[in-house]
Amino acid sequence: MDRLEPDGNGVLNKSVPVMMRHYLRIANSKHRVALARVLLSGHRYAIEALRRVEGIVERENRWCRLCGVGVESPEHVWFECRGRTELGTLRRRLALDITKGCSQREVNWILDGQGVCEHLKRLVAVRNSVTMVAQFAYEVEELMKVWVDW
Repeated sequence: MDRLEPDGNGVLNKSVPVMMRHYLRIANSKHRVALARVLLSGHRYAIEALRRVEGIVERENRWCRLCGVGVESPEHVWFECRGRTELGTLRRRLALDITKGCSQREVNWILDGQGVCEHLKRLVAVRNSVTMVAQFAYEVEELMKVWVDW
Protein backbone atom coordinates (compact mmCIF):
# COMPACT_ATOMS: atom_id res chain seq x y z
CA MET A 1 0.00 0.00 0.00
CA ASP A 2 1.38 3.40 -0.97
CA ARG A 3 0.75 6.86 0.42
CA LEU A 4 0.89 10.28 -1.21
CA GLU A 5 3.55 12.91 -0.53
CA PRO A 6 4.13 16.29 -2.18
CA ASP A 7 5.91 16.23 -5.53
CA GLY A 8 8.33 18.97 -6.59
CA ASN A 9 5.42 21.36 -7.13
CA GLY A 10 3.86 20.68 -3.74
CA VAL A 11 1.00 18.59 -5.13
CA LEU A 12 0.12 15.48 -3.12
CA ASN A 13 0.50 13.00 -5.94
CA LYS A 14 3.88 11.36 -5.40
CA SER A 15 3.17 7.75 -4.50
CA VAL A 16 5.66 6.33 -1.99
CA PRO A 17 5.72 2.95 -0.30
CA VAL A 18 4.45 2.81 3.24
CA MET A 19 7.42 3.37 5.49
CA MET A 20 8.30 5.15 8.69
CA ARG A 21 6.76 8.62 8.68
CA HIS A 22 9.30 11.43 8.65
CA TYR A 23 7.81 13.02 11.79
CA LEU A 24 8.86 9.92 13.74
CA ARG A 25 12.48 10.98 13.19
CA ILE A 26 12.07 14.22 15.19
CA ALA A 27 14.97 14.20 17.65
CA ASN A 28 13.19 15.69 20.67
CA SER A 29 11.04 12.86 22.02
CA LYS A 30 8.61 15.16 23.85
CA HIS A 31 7.96 17.12 20.67
CA ARG A 32 7.68 13.95 18.58
CA VAL A 33 5.18 12.37 20.98
CA ALA A 34 3.07 15.55 21.19
CA LEU A 35 2.77 15.70 17.40
CA ALA A 36 2.10 11.97 17.10
CA ARG A 37 -0.72 12.29 19.65
CA VAL A 38 -2.41 14.89 17.47
CA LEU A 39 -1.89 12.98 14.23
CA LEU A 40 -3.13 9.70 15.71
CA SER A 41 -6.04 11.21 17.70
CA GLY A 42 -4.47 10.25 21.01
CA HIS A 43 -4.64 13.81 22.32
CA ARG A 44 -6.78 15.36 25.06
CA TYR A 45 -8.52 18.09 23.05
CA ALA A 46 -12.28 17.98 23.67
CA ILE A 47 -13.08 16.64 20.20
CA GLU A 48 -11.44 13.34 21.22
CA ALA A 49 -11.58 13.45 25.02
CA LEU A 50 -15.36 13.83 25.07
CA ARG A 51 -15.77 10.75 22.89
CA ARG A 52 -14.57 8.69 25.83
CA VAL A 53 -16.85 9.93 28.60
CA GLU A 54 -20.09 8.46 29.88
CA GLY A 55 -23.02 10.01 28.11
CA ILE A 56 -22.78 11.01 24.51
CA VAL A 57 -21.49 14.49 23.76
CA GLU A 58 -22.20 15.23 20.12
CA ARG A 59 -19.20 16.43 18.14
CA GLU A 60 -20.69 19.87 17.53
CA ASN A 61 -21.11 20.29 21.31
CA ARG A 62 -17.49 19.62 22.23
CA TRP A 63 -16.87 23.32 22.76
CA CYS A 64 -13.45 24.87 23.17
CA ARG A 65 -12.66 25.20 26.86
CA LEU A 66 -10.59 28.30 26.16
CA CYS A 67 -12.90 30.45 24.04
CA GLY A 68 -16.23 28.60 23.92
CA VAL A 69 -16.63 29.57 20.27
CA GLY A 70 -15.77 26.47 18.25
CA VAL A 71 -15.27 22.75 18.61
CA GLU A 72 -12.06 22.18 20.55
CA SER A 73 -9.83 20.37 18.07
CA PRO A 74 -6.08 20.68 17.58
CA GLU A 75 -6.75 22.72 14.43
CA HIS A 76 -9.07 25.11 16.26
CA VAL A 77 -6.77 25.63 19.24
CA TRP A 78 -3.64 25.89 17.11
CA PHE A 79 -4.93 28.21 14.39
CA GLU A 80 -8.26 29.82 15.34
CA CYS A 81 -8.82 30.05 19.10
CA ARG A 82 -8.64 33.54 20.60
CA GLY A 83 -9.17 32.38 24.18
CA ARG A 84 -5.58 32.96 25.33
CA THR A 85 -3.07 35.56 24.19
CA GLU A 86 -0.25 33.04 24.62
CA LEU A 87 -1.64 31.07 21.67
CA GLY A 88 -1.22 34.11 19.43
CA THR A 89 2.37 34.50 20.60
CA LEU A 90 3.12 30.85 19.83
CA ARG A 91 1.42 31.12 16.41
CA ARG A 92 3.45 34.17 15.47
CA ARG A 93 6.68 32.45 16.47
CA LEU A 94 5.73 29.32 14.50
CA ALA A 95 4.95 31.43 11.42
CA LEU A 96 8.28 33.25 11.73
CA ASP A 97 10.19 29.99 12.20
CA ILE A 98 8.49 28.48 9.15
CA THR A 99 9.28 31.47 6.94
CA LYS A 100 12.92 31.24 8.05
CA GLY A 101 13.24 27.45 7.87
CA CYS A 102 11.30 26.68 4.69
CA SER A 103 11.77 27.73 1.10
CA GLN A 104 9.38 30.30 -0.35
CA ARG A 105 7.92 27.54 -2.49
CA GLU A 106 7.18 25.43 0.61
CA VAL A 107 5.66 28.39 2.44
CA ASN A 108 3.44 29.18 -0.54
CA TRP A 109 2.33 25.54 -0.78
CA ILE A 110 1.47 25.46 2.95
CA LEU A 111 -0.51 28.71 2.66
CA ASP A 112 -2.36 27.52 -0.44
CA GLY A 113 -4.19 24.94 1.67
CA GLN A 114 -7.91 25.53 2.13
CA GLY A 115 -8.90 25.53 5.80
CA VAL A 116 -7.14 24.72 9.04
CA CYS A 117 -7.17 20.94 8.55
CA GLU A 118 -5.39 21.29 5.23
CA HIS A 119 -2.87 23.74 6.72
CA LEU A 120 -2.05 21.25 9.46
CA LYS A 121 -1.62 18.42 6.94
CA ARG A 122 0.66 20.56 4.80
CA LEU A 123 2.74 21.76 7.76
CA VAL A 124 3.38 18.14 8.72
CA ALA A 125 4.00 17.03 5.12
CA VAL A 126 6.84 19.52 4.63
CA ARG A 127 9.98 18.01 6.09
CA ASN A 128 11.49 21.45 6.78
CA SER A 129 8.55 22.50 8.97
CA VAL A 130 7.61 19.32 10.80
CA THR A 131 10.14 19.77 13.64
CA MET A 132 8.83 23.30 14.25
CA VAL A 133 5.25 22.05 14.23
CA ALA A 134 6.16 19.31 16.72
CA GLN A 135 7.68 21.88 19.07
CA PHE A 136 4.53 23.99 18.71
CA ALA A 137 2.36 20.92 19.44
CA TYR A 138 4.32 20.26 22.61
CA GLU A 139 4.20 23.88 23.80
CA VAL A 140 0.45 24.15 23.24
CA GLU A 141 -0.10 20.80 24.97
CA GLU A 142 1.88 21.98 28.00
CA LEU A 143 -0.17 25.18 28.20
CA MET A 144 -3.43 23.25 27.84
CA LYS A 145 -2.40 21.16 30.86
CA VAL A 146 -2.27 24.38 32.89
CA TRP A 147 -5.39 26.01 31.44
CA VAL A 148 -7.94 23.19 31.38
CA ASP A 149 -8.71 19.86 33.00
CA TRP A 150 -6.33 17.97 30.73
